[in-house]
Amino acid sequence: MTSLLALLRRFEAEALREEARVLALDLRRPEVETNVVAIIPPAAERLHPPLIDLEALEAEIFQAA
Repeated sequence: MTSLLALLRRFEAEALREEARVLALDLRRPEVETNVVAIIPPAAERLHPPLIDLEALEAEIFQAA
């Protein structure tokens, strides 16, 4: 079980690093032309990064086992 939680924490850390990379690219990117519509909003406009509730996930895993 410990290795699963470690793996989930690693995934969470990778997601946070990716979010930081996207934010850094957004900050360096020149202004987008007005006739171009962004499909994915810049990272600065996203309110909350996705969070993984490890305790809830662990409880579900134990319940399924």
